[in-house]
Amino acid sequence: MPTKEFIKNNKKIILIVIVLISFLLVGAWYGQKMKKSATLPPVAQQESTANAPAAPKNLYSRISFFLRSPVNGSLAIPEYWEGKYRTREEGNKISLNYINDPGLETNIFYVKYFTLKEWDNIVKAGQTKEKELARKDDLVYIYYIAEDNPYQGEHQAFFKNMTTEASQIIQSLKLFKSN
Repeated sequence: MPTKEFIKNNKKIILIVIVLISFLLVGAWYGQKMKKSATLPPVAQQESTANAPAAPKNLYSRISFFLRSPVNGSLAIPEYWEGKYRTREEGNKISLNYINDPGLETNIFYVKYFTLKEWDNIVKAGQTKEKELARKDDLVYIYYIAEDNPYQGEHQAFFKNMTTEASQIIQSLKLFKSN
């Protein structure tokens, strides 16, 4: 146990050590907190494809849509998709389309919403390949991921990666009431 005289003679050093330890503890805690909040669930591991681009994982941007509907939505899109997709919102449907050449787009996936009654009628009629995703305020949100890949070579690999990741992206859907 330090003596009173030792503490009195070394106040500055003891204070500096306490401040440094405090900074280290706060920094470690803050770093862990930021790491957890900035990372979405990792994209599923995919087959290695020679022509597939190397894709950084866990870097996402959030896009918002259905801004004129009773319930707004948002999805987390991988940042490396930037410049390679376009969103199209038409009424109750948001589509994400792959752009391989200016003016040429192919649907990767879409999310739509229906009233519960409309969706029940669609399901009863057996007229859909779409899958139910979520329900909120008497609305049913559904999705569909492209099954066909019309591309060859590098575009084929990239489009395949996008459709593979689409199921996880769709699971990132957040719904919130419109203001």
